[in-house]
Amino acid sequence: MRRIKFYKETNFQDLFSNVKISKDWNKSSVWLLSDVIDWDRGKNYPKQKEFYSKEYCLFLSAKNVTNNGFLFKEMQFIKKEKDQKMWKWKLIRSDIVLTTRWTVGNVSLYTNDISYDNLRINSWMVIIRKYSSDIDLNFLYKNLWEYIVQNQIFRLAYGTAQPQLTVPIVKNIKIPLPPVPEQKNIAYILESIDKSLQIVDQQIHKVEKIKKGFMDLVFGEKKDYKLDDLGSLWKYGEVWKEILESKKGWNKEKLSFLLDNKWLKPWKLNSSDYLESWYYPIIDQSKKKICWYSNNKDLLYWWKLPVIVYWDHTNIVKYIKIPFMSWADWTRILSFKSKLNVKYVYYFLQKFKPKSEWYRRHFALLKNVFVIIPSWKIQQKIVDILQSLDTAIENKQKKKDYLEKIKRKMMELLLTGKVRTLK
Repeated sequence: MRRIKFYKETNFQDLFSNVKISKDWNKSSVWLLSDVIDWDRGKNYPKQKEFYSKEYCLFLSAKNVTNNGFLFKEMQFIKKEKDQKMWKWKLIRSDIVLTTRWTVGNVSLYTNDISYDNLRINSWMVIIRKYSSDIDLNFLYKNLWEYIVQNQIFRLAYGTAQPQLTVPIVKNIKIPLPPVPEQKNIAYILESIDKSLQIVDQQIHKVEKIKKGFMDLVFGEKKDYKLDDLGSLWKYGEVWKEILESKKGWNKEKLSFLLDNKWLKPWKLNSSDYLESWYYPIIDQSKKKICWYSNNKDLLYWWKLPVIVYWDHTNIVKYIKIPFMSWADWTRILSFKSKLNVKYVYYFLQKFKPKSEWYRRHFALLKNVFVIIPSWKIQQKIVDILQSLDTAIENKQKKKDYLEKIKRKMMELLLTGKVRTLK
């Protein structure tokens, strides 16, 4: 058995960017605590035609390995015959998966709770398989996406034009080593927060599923529904019925005929216009409602609100009802000729906007989308339901953000020894 090599305090502190670690803790590297198994893209690597929506072995993609564990919304599988031609890149329970390219540094643990028995990594991942008794598995897992280790990953992976982690980099990631009983206590505390986060995630997913089902029902061809399927929206049952019964009288109109072309324009802010705080908000393509501020009143859009803001390259749609500025090339402001509920059109475009294509200008496709137009009364009823769902999602997201903030602080305190769990 390999002997654990411990590093001097000075070297360790350099690698951790001067983060203070408890002096009575030992320190080591990933390769001295576990095996690092990488993927070689050889002749047996599956071709695109060899992937299936359901088969014997789940072949992981970057979408499955997130910064908060595995996510199995979009999956691809390979057949048993193909699986048997490959050998060392298959997961066993308790393996840790680390992404090494594109979405660098995402970490997931293959636990007994995961229902899939056959999983393989792709060529942009490595398997970390713990063998040393000097480290607890859950403690190692928590460390790999804790801020100290993630800081190492960021510094080492983003030093090149194409961010990536090589196997030597992964093997030399430094890990703090308190006594094993303390490791278990730390992992237990953090795991309790993770369980709370999982519950909130499940609640968010449930509401998102109800929202998707409602939009499929209203905007799609589905004609039947059950009150039991409405979840928290059971109280809107009669409203749903009214909406569905009115569908026969709905019109369709191409988006380009509905737009007030006078208000379609791109603009671009200068870097000098960005401030961290001021009077006038700047919006962008991110999930944030406001990303920056500006004091340049001349660039403010304030007339004919609310509007839809559309980013041509990234195919992002936002509903804006306050005066604002925007940034990036080909930002489109969409306002409408006829008396349409702008929030209704926003929800419709969320579902029916064109499929994103890499760095394409999508507005030419968006203009050709046919918008379903109910009466103003029905538009408002649809908006009311969707807004209630969005509010529920936002409230759950705030709770999740709060828990994540607590977790980050607890990790900072526990994984550096600032707060001890042993007497």
